[in-house]
Amino acid sequence: MILINAMSASSGGGVTYIKNLCNYCGSNDESVIFLFTPQNIGLYETVLLKYKKIRYEVIPQGNRPVIRALWEIFILPKFIRELGVNVYYNPGGINVTRMPPGVESVVTLRNMLPFNEVGNKSYPRFSPQRARNYILKLVYLLSYRLSDKVIFISKYSRSVVEKHYNQVVNKSTVIEHGFDPLFLQIDTGKCNINIPSEDYILYVSVFDYYKNQLEVIIDYKAYRDKGGRAKLVLVGKVINNYGKEVLNKINEMELQDYVIHYDGVRHEDLPQLYKNAKILLFASHCECCPNILIEMMSFSKPIVCSSYPPMPEFGQKSVVYYDPHSTGELAHILNELEHDIERQKALRIKTEENIVNFSWDKCFTRTLDYIRDE
Repeated sequence: MILINAMSASSGGGVTYIKNLCNYCGSNDESVIFLFTPQNIGLYETVLLKYKKIRYEVIPQGNRPVIRALWEIFILPKFIRELGVNVYYNPGGINVTRMPPGVESVVTLRNMLPFNEVGNKSYPRFSPQRARNYILKLVYLLSYRLSDKVIFISKYSRSVVEKHYNQVVNKSTVIEHGFDPLFLQIDTGKCNINIPSEDYILYVSVFDYYKNQLEVIIDYKAYRDKGGRAKLVLVGKVINNYGKEVLNKINEMELQDYVIHYDGVRHEDLPQLYKNAKILLFASHCECCPNILIEMMSFSKPIVCSSYPPMPEFGQKSVVYYDPHSTGELAHILNELEHDIERQKALRIKTEENIVNFSWDKCFTRTLDYIRDE
């Protein structure tokens, strides 16, 4: 029996991962138990109703990180014994629990920011986020020492952690995330947002320093000044002062008529936005596994992507790379690509060839085989 701790999966890629893992376990009758909280259980109601055989427990103490950590340290071992579990898996990346005899523990690194110097320097020096990342780095490294196995979702992330804890390579593997073909089959006629009728460049990501929306706006202005005609659509939540800076920059540069911002778009509304975009953009300089890039590739569109690792590990030769911190480079690429129909066609073909390397079924088959392997 495998116990899967999903208590920290309440937003973004963590939710996508657990939803697809639930789908896989439900359709393959896997012997697993999920742990949720009263706060995040609602995110998984649809898949849990679809697969009623999936076992799960709702842990009231899981809502608050500190209380959850204490519960995992002092209560979880007893909980594991009572459930008859022989493998404990925490995809959220933290394991501070001493396992009962005979129980293996497995964690996954999903958050690269604590290990990324460039990403951390993006935040103000004494900001809570910078302090949080420093603490998380220490907790992650402790987790890898306590765990029997570690799963990395890119070769790059393992190489970075290895510099801090070289023994991790002896008890880890790399399993990339996947893509769900059903995402392409979502009924776009039920889209709840107004899709621009004009050509547009699309960038989907939460507004944060390491996502580089501010630099994108500056280069987009240069692109317009050089004759570029496509609008820019930004999809992502504003979660801190950085997001406000980006929105202010749009007004300051008088781009209100050309930049469209959607805050809090439902995941099922994204296919319509992807399908109608002229060019897709991914400007992040810090990722463990660029889930959005994988998602973008499935739509066979020209993609302009950050050259920071691990993006080339996933995009291979199917996207156009640029340095998001090199002012003017993005504008130049967009101006050229917009009118180069042959290059756009070639990029579409390459993304179609590349996307077949990624699937959730492959990801979870390898994950559960690795977890069970003694």
